[in-house]
Amino acid sequence: MAGEMRKRERVARLLAESERQLSDLVSSSPLPILVVFPDSLTVAFLNQRAADLLGPSRGTAIGARLPDLIDLGEPDRQRGQIFLPMLSQCDLVG
Repeated sequence: MAGEMRKRERVARLLAESERQLSDLVSSSPLPILVVFPDSLTVAFLNQRAADLLGPSRGTAIGARLPDLIDLGEPDRQRGQIFLPMLSQCDLVG
């Protein structure tokens, strides 16, 4: 019984470490990483690089609809050019 408990504690520590490493990697990536719920286009997660491209702070962008964060009327803006291909594949009505 004690051996099983130690094994579970070890697995829990390893999982926590793995999650921390993944979080650090994603957060510090020089590439924009954005997770959007496909049914609502609501931003669930974005790293700092994606926030820099979108404009608002990360805290403001999380929970917002992606189309509301992108001004598609500014073709010279880098963010519109980056995110437009993704939006063109989505149903923006809603």
